[in-house]
Amino acid sequence: MGHSVFRKIRVNTAVLSGKIFFRILRCLHRGGTSRPGKLALFICPDILTVVSKGINTIMVTGTNGKTTTARMIMHMLKESGITCFGTFSGGNEKSSICTEYILNYDCRLSKPRKSVAVIECDEKYIPKVVHEISPKVVVITNITRDQIDRLGTEDDVFGIMRSAMIPLNAVFCLNEDDKYTWGFEKAFTGKSIVRYSGKAETIRIDGESRPVSLNIPGEFNISNAAAACAALHAEGYLNDRAAASLETFKAPFGRMEKIDIDGVQVTLNLVKNARGLEDILQYIKSLSSGFRVVLGFNAKREDGRDTSWIEKMDWERYSDVLNDAAVYGENAFITKQVLIGKGIEAAYISKTGQLLSLIRKSDVPVFLIMNYTCMMDFRRLLSVKGYVKEFWNT
Repeated sequence: MGHSVFRKIRVNTAVLSGKIFFRILRCLHRGGTSRPGKLALFICPDILTVVSKGINTIMVTGTNGKTTTARMIMHMLKESGITCFGTFSGGNEKSSICTEYILNYDCRLSKPRKSVAVIECDEKYIPKVVHEISPKVVVITNITRDQIDRLGTEDDVFGIMRSAMIPLNAVFCLNEDDKYTWGFEKAFTGKSIVRYSGKAETIRIDGESRPVSLNIPGEFNISNAAAACAALHAEGYLNDRAAASLETFKAPFGRMEKIDIDGVQVTLNLVKNARGLEDILQYIKSLSSGFRVVLGFNAKREDGRDTSWIEKMDWERYSDVLNDAAVYGENAFITKQVLIGKGIEAAYISKTGQLLSLIRKSDVPVFLIMNYTCMMDFRRLLSVKGYVKEFWNT
């Protein structure tokens, strides 16, 4: 009896401490996505197992498209009358995931308030998370070359994910257009698998096609929509109403996010690797009107310090898109030198205020293409200036 009482006190202390810390951070206009979870895990290292028990979790992982796919799933569930919670702010490390679960946990009743969760999980943290939250559905968007210094090669990522997820008793939603899908199918022999693909305003789920209409651009978002619909199909929630609700889906912050800055139309795009950058540039290339592109890349821990992907990009293919480009961020000099080597000139911007001034004076729409910390730093300035809401309120 004494042990169980002590155990309950420890769990409740971890949950309440995390919740209080979360509210303090929000009062200070900080995101509060990961630190409350870190505190709770420090107090009770297995708290995630406790607070996720009894929850039907849909987990989204992969290199690109995790946040948009997870938000699409949440949107469709809510539009279908199914209450859920999840990593709404895009946090995908173990501590951020833990934060969402503790916020949903009722200490008085010793159980979760909502029973359905949609969780985005970074590939690196799959081994540290999946066996604690025991997801019922796992959506794998894709595996492409990413931050080599943080994650290793594509094959390394595939190996990490495969080994960690083989023991799971889950339904796996796999992208038919990804080259690693065959490897996952082989590893998951005997498990439930939902295959999906999406392109040209059509998605296909387990061989059945249906049209889909989005109010956000980009061919890559059709693939994200297919992944989201596959997750609902796996749960038995996919119907015409759920699919049609994607027409009202609004992109998460930093994912083709439209911002008006003193009359100038700005589109803010998060990228972290060559594949994501090419997707955005390909979309811009398809436009007929004038525009200006700003490339902003930092090299902090969250971004990955590897810059080789910048050097290996096929920049010549997008020379027409970048004929009026500017570079910004910690890697601005490297980016500028690489572009010069490809015959592409770009203006150098060294300060945040200078970038904002450039945008305000622009007579054409501006596409901001930035990696994580660069985007968050600039978006924080836009929030202070009143151009956007704080990211957790989008």
